[in-house]
Amino acid sequence: MTSARRWASNCLTFNFFLTMVNFNALTADNGAIRSLSELMFTTTYKDSDLAALVNLKTGQKNGGKMDWLNLYSASPQGLKGGGCNPEWGSLPLTGLEKTWAMGKYHIALEICADVFNNTIAEYAKNKGTAVNDLRGTEITSEVIMPVVDRALRLAIMRLAWFGDTNADIFTNGGHITNTVNLDLINVCDGLFVKIADVVANAPKQLTAIAANTAQDGNNNITYASQQAAIDVAGAALKVFNDVYRAADARIKQNGGVFYCTQMLFDAFQLDYERQHNATIPFETVADGRIIATFRGHKIVVVPEWDACIDAFENNGTAWHNPFRLLFTPRENLFVGTTNDDVMANIDLDFDTRTQTNLLYVESDLATNIGEDSMFQVAY
Repeated sequence: MTSARRWASNCLTFNFFLTMVNFNALTADNGAIRSLSELMFTTTYKDSDLAALVNLKTGQKNGGKMDWLNLYSASPQGLKGGGCNPEWGSLPLTGLEKTWAMGKYHIALEICADVFNNTIAEYAKNKGTAVNDLRGTEITSEVIMPVVDRALRLAIMRLAWFGDTNADIFTNGGHITNTVNLDLINVCDGLFVKIADVVANAPKQLTAIAANTAQDGNNNITYASQQAAIDVAGAALKVFNDVYRAADARIKQNGGVFYCTQMLFDAFQLDYERQHNATIPFETVADGRIIATFRGHKIVVVPEWDACIDAFENNGTAWHNPFRLLFTPRENLFVGTTNDDVMANIDLDFDTRTQTNLLYVESDLATNIGEDSMFQVAY
């Protein structure tokens, strides 16, 4: 991860501009569907609920503050002695303060209705003068809105965890895939950047995972060498044990949760079964997601971490820190926005002059670690 830095308060903006929707593969009158509501979407990761992972703060102000009273600053008290004329002192109370540094993002899509001609969606277009206006059609309700809504959720998840105002590509010394548009990453500083800044000054809060930088016989870090190293008996289980043992006792007493990549959890599950001849304890929550437990604390797998690492932190031969583990209470991870909802409104308008549909989203995002000492991390 990166070292500690002073970040600029004004984050960059990203623009995603779409000029064509490719429906060519979906032929008209193919006999498969009679309505776009029957259209199936390809399989994706099961969405993690951001609100279940972090503490969301809406209606915040850029440059606004978050404040705590440090109860530990008043300790230790209770000096030896007593009786008459005691030694009088003061109560040394101090505060903790964090600042919101919002970064703006937006999505701008231009969609021409002609792209749906001669496809299964053509029947859903309006007729006559309104033929190019997609508002109020099944094309909007069953295709455009669901796709953009999911893209927006993934963008928020990506920025909340992987945003980095100093992000750069591998060839420039960074760890972002060379082909990635950096405007997708450097909107604001995500939680991994905030974590890295803390551990730069508090190295005891970081446990290094050797498998992340494991080399092959030619001294190269590769997908295979990383996977082989984490699959060594005891490697994954040791990561969890080392993080747990090193963690501040307050984390264990105040609802600490293990967050991890799918790749690390798979290795951990195999390791646990191999060493204990039993499956790791788990529970099935309301949405059907299986959440394991370790030493009485939940393990929450965040598959979006794996997706972002593969898509944005992949140099073509190896991943950047594919095995990650964070132990902290959910309440210590903050994601904020000036908006009234973390999910910004999706505005769809129609330009009569150009006869195109204009979809626009704009909002902002920022993150903060609450108490710096209230997490233990491994990568």
